[in-house]
Amino acid sequence: MKTVRVLLAIVLLAASLSACAGGSNSSQAGNSGSTSAASAEASGSSADGGGQEVAPKGVFPVVSEPVALRVWSNLPAEIVEHNIDENYGAKFLEEKLGIDLVWEVVGVNDAKEKLRVIMAANSDMPDVFMLANTGAIVTSDQIFSYGQQGLIIPLNDYIAEYGEGIYDAYEVDPQKEKLITATDGNIYGLPWTIEAYHHRANNKFYINKAWLDKLELAMPETIDDFYNVLVAFRDGDPNGNGIKDEVPLSGSTAAMVTRSTLDCFLMNAFQYSTSWERHWLYLNDQDEVAFGATTEGWRDGLRFFRKLYDEGLMDKEIFVNTNDSLKALSGAPDGNMLGSFIGMFPTAGATPDNPEFLDYVPLAPLEGPAGRFAPDTRSITAGANFAFLISSQCENPAVAYRLGDYMMHIATSDQETYQYMDVRFGEEGVNWERPQPGDVGLDGEPALLRRIIVDPEYSTYTGGLYQVGPFTWPSYERNGVAVEDPNAYDIERVLYEDTLNVYEPYRVDHSVPVMNFTTEDTEAVTDIRVNVLNYGQEALAMFVTGEWDIETDWDKYVQTMEKYGVDTLVEITNKTYQDWKTE
Repeated sequence: MKTVRVLLAIVLLAASLSACAGGSNSSQAGNSGSTSAASAEASGSSADGGGQEVAPKGVFPVVSEPVALRVWSNLPAEIVEHNIDENYGAKFLEEKLGIDLVWEVVGVNDAKEKLRVIMAANSDMPDVFMLANTGAIVTSDQIFSYGQQGLIIPLNDYIAEYGEGIYDAYEVDPQKEKLITATDGNIYGLPWTIEAYHHRANNKFYINKAWLDKLELAMPETIDDFYNVLVAFRDGDPNGNGIKDEVPLSGSTAAMVTRSTLDCFLMNAFQYSTSWERHWLYLNDQDEVAFGATTEGWRDGLRFFRKLYDEGLMDKEIFVNTNDSLKALSGAPDGNMLGSFIGMFPTAGATPDNPEFLDYVPLAPLEGPAGRFAPDTRSITAGANFAFLISSQCENPAVAYRLGDYMMHIATSDQETYQYMDVRFGEEGVNWERPQPGDVGLDGEPALLRRIIVDPEYSTYTGGLYQVGPFTWPSYERNGVAVEDPNAYDIERVLYEDTLNVYEPYRVDHSVPVMNFTTEDTEAVTDIRVNVLNYGQEALAMFVTGEWDIETDWDKYVQTMEKYGVDTLVEITNKTYQDWKTE
């Protein structure tokens, strides 16, 4: 089980994702080469390295004498625990570029507020803000605003003069340049870019196959089959303890881990829905933006959920469960109580050291009145995901840019020296090693690297700047980690295969892409998004639990959504989408 736990942790860190920092919506930029006067003034010449000449791109070190850079970062715990000053990847950068990194580490939970305070004070700023993929702490709209206020500098001229690694990101995600460019034509930060195949089907669902087998039930294929299975789970004592304590269906509020909620996987049998993350917006058959959470299909889905809730087929705590309380069901001392759960990963509902962990298998989308499909949640590269900002108080912006740009190279892009691997993953032979002849990756292609687990507590590449700052991680590299034992449980392989075999056959793309909005439109929809999201989540719980009546309170719910401006949200998003398609 230790092996399972070790392998699981890698995906959990990668996913805390995952989706998590994602690009917010800002404005459709013009030409990114259109640089403002402020950009030209900030950029200056190749001599803004603290009085030293900065070497041309491709030449290292970038300065002849070390330049100190104060780096503010919300480093993940596993890197902090291993001492950032001794981090092999950080030290490699210092030696390679000729710099001294002075780290100012802030706690992950405090980072969002501390960043806001620093920007509001506009004094004693660090040279660089290096954001880690530990959860969203700033939106692209905020970053564009900070840039236009002069708090952080535009990077256009530095990209033109020194840009190398940034083009790796553009190659992986052709939309990236457009997404990181503000309406004034400036780029105010460097992004991280992760391409993960399993994110194409974020909304997954897991069911207890051992219980199905014990009760001699087939895997459900329709929403009616699913209902019958839940009834059997409730009444058939599948955990064998003689107590009617089974919880046929559950979930939790821990969206960063479980990702999926009632409104995304199961709701798709009644109405296309990519969940709260997209404010229940989708593309209809006319390729126009529409709102799913006030349709009759949505109402039918709520009726079904209410039926499950009333009949004891759904966990009464589903809207308040934490991640721990959900997993406590599958690890109950009197026997596993959990029949099925909504989640992005199998670890949402069970811990890897649970003897019954492997009993949970993915459930394919269910056939319902709306059809049978899995919504395409699109690759999470489709966002700005800013991770590297240079403050206006930085005295060596060209040197700082060279740092960020170097970190953006695809780690395995230099197969001769593997130098970028040292930055991201740590020391060769300690944190990773080159593949051996015959090694294959998760996708069956020749492997690009082998991982070495140094610290089982974290099980990530603790020797490098793993998912810190700007980096580019294409799917072929993610899938290029050598599969050392094809029979061993590897969650990366499991997620890849489950997505390919269980969800890909039903994937339908009606999801609204991540787009930039104009500043004016952003201001118009910001409060609407917040109100619609909060009210929509409240309404889902109130209707399902019976606090509101689906028949008599429905019209009031729809009218309240209209009062909050959902029609304006649809109109502005559709206008942006139609423009986005033509660019």
